[in-house]
Amino acid sequence: MFTGLVQECAEVWALEHSEDGMLLTILTSRDPKDLAVGASVCCNGVCLTVLTVSKGESEDSAGRRLVSFFVGPTTMVKTQLATLKRYDRINLEPALRMGDPLGGHHVSGHVDGCAQVRKFAPMESTGAWELVLLLEESWLDWVVEHGSVAVRGTSLTIASVDRQARQLSIMLIPHTLAVTNLPNIKVGSLVEIEFDMQIKALVQTAKRILPQLVKYTQAMPAGQSHV
Repeated sequence: MFTGLVQECAEVWALEHSEDGMLLTILTSRDPKDLAVGASVCCNGVCLTVLTVSKGESEDSAGRRLVSFFVGPTTMVKTQLATLKRYDRINLEPALRMGDPLGGHHVSGHVDGCAQVRKFAPMESTGAWELVLLLEESWLDWVVEHGSVAVRGTSLTIASVDRQARQLSIMLIPHTLAVTNLPNIKVGSLVEIEFDMQIKALVQTAKRILPQLVKYTQAMPAGQSHV
């Protein structure tokens, strides 16, 4: 489980493709206890498991170490991780620990897919930027105005929704732009997106239960209490 509060923009060091998937290696300065072998780490919004960690002698002059993750075929298809290049910056967040403050919102790292960037432009006199994303039709039920959404693993608030155009708008404040890799996105590109899991659970439960309730109500004799 994660919060969507990016802890570091790590550096992509290597990508090794194979028939079974891809080995992603990053250069990071995070505390080793956050990156032990087997630990879950959110990388650009995708929950990955630490496969290997470099030994102390492999650290660079800044004390950073190499950490590798395996990216499976399904993850490669559903995300943009396979399009990364060496020296790209990647949003990194270690797993939430019991007792840690929840400053963002609950993020699972199981992305719903990739949304296309339709607009990314500065807003007048605020220092903030507006990000507009094109959504798949099936995602619209999960979109709540002023609710939460994770883009590349970053917890953000939905400013407005245009359901007819299938678009949502987000305002990125200067702090978010400074501590994440979101400034690197371009119009037309794809970004990993994960909708609020609580909203998804409510919607999916309602879709499953409501038809049964309607059917049950219609089957009751006229005049009988529905309570």
